Amino acid sequence: TNSQSDADEIFVTANLTKEGIYRWYVEVNDGYRTVRSQNYYSFERDITAPEISFKILAVNNDKEIIATNSQEVLVRPVTVSPDTKEIRIMEGERLLYTSNNPPFTDVKIKLSGGEGKKNITVNATDEAGNIGSSSKDIIYDHTPPHAPSNLRLTGGRNQLRIEWDPAEDAGESGVRSGVCGYLLSYTRQHVNSEGKIESILEEKLVEQSDLPAYVIS
Repeated sequence: TNSQSDADEIFVTANLTKEGIYRWYVEVNDGYRTVRSQNYYSFERDITAPEISFKILAVNNDKEIIATNSQEVLVRPVTVSPDTKEIRIMEGERLLYTSNNPPFTDVKIKLSGGEGKKNITVNATDEAGNIGSSSKDIIYDHTPPHAPSNLRLTGGRNQLRIEWDPAEDAGESGVRSGVCGYLLSYTRQHVNSEGKIESILEEKLVEQSDLPAYVIS
């Protein structure tokens, strides 16, 4: 330590290289005896950034997403260090939300207008001022993909096979979220107990592939 006396004030500096809690007290020697103060002082040196992780969820179905056609999404903190005092949610340089009231829970945010990739960052700050951060990209895409084409039907043995060429997403490069699947709708007819013909609408989800197809039996 180094000390410097100036009138009734004493300045003390110390080189503290390790994290932890430091305690000290004051002793005064007037040449005859040493007197120790009854008060102890302490502070904590902390240079470790808090840990933070999060998920981006759809607002209505609580499902983690990487693309959305809604301008509103949920940010859910997953891992938050216990000493976190404040979180900030940013889209690029734009501040979307801030809170210094833990515990930190789901936050609904509104993405900026305009389709494309949005970078969402959550910053966590602890009492010592250390900042930890985590980032994720989400694509805001409200342009429908191109319609499937070249529909082909083949039948036999009480089955109908439906095939089509894979559809491509529409929009500018970097905006497209990709085609994840197809909703196939068809009507099935049968004779009920009264001898009348009834029509039943059925819908099936078909995943995207190099050769999308579905068999009705």
